[in-house]
Amino acid sequence: CNGDCNGSALTGDLNGDTARTSADLTAYLSGILQQNLSSSACRDLSGDSTINIWDAVLLGNCLIHGGNGNNCTFPRGLFNQTQRVDIQIQQIDTVQGFLDLAVRNPDNQITAFELELNGIRPTNVMSMLAPGTPAMQFYHHTSGRIMGIMNNLETSIGRSTPMRSFVRVFFDRATD
Repeated sequence: CNGDCNGSALTGDLNGDTARTSADLTAYLSGILQQNLSSSACRDLSGDSTINIWDAVLLGNCLIHGGNGNNCTFPRGLFNQTQRVDIQIQQIDTVQGFLDLAVRNPDNQITAFELELNGIRPTNVMSMLAPGTPAMQFYHHTSGRIMGIMNNLETSIGRSTPMRSFVRVFFDRATD
């Protein structure tokens, strides 16, 4: 993927140890959150010239299936512009320092998400989905970037036509 014939570079191997591992997935999540990963043939697993949560999910799916085979053939990805997910601010409490987001996803399940909230500095994120919903791991950055990814990538948040509570974002400062 670096254009070095017979080289050791492996697509998705961010730490350069010649293997795709959970350490690479952690590096993707951290780099995406901090916005310090540039796109390259070795990093862009989806082939869309952008490094985002979709690339991390593709690597996670590859790791679930043993780190090789069809699930680890990159670039790979699917974009369907007719499917949509709507996320909206449901409630803001500036006194207690949180806002609630609601989601509507009638066409597809959610395995991961990435968004940016301008005007606040997030300090924590928690799920507001019904008990029994598969668990997500949340990440946040003081820039307002928020991400969530299923703890088990073989699970997802089910489809929903009406808006429903999704996540609560705690913040320590509102700037706008």
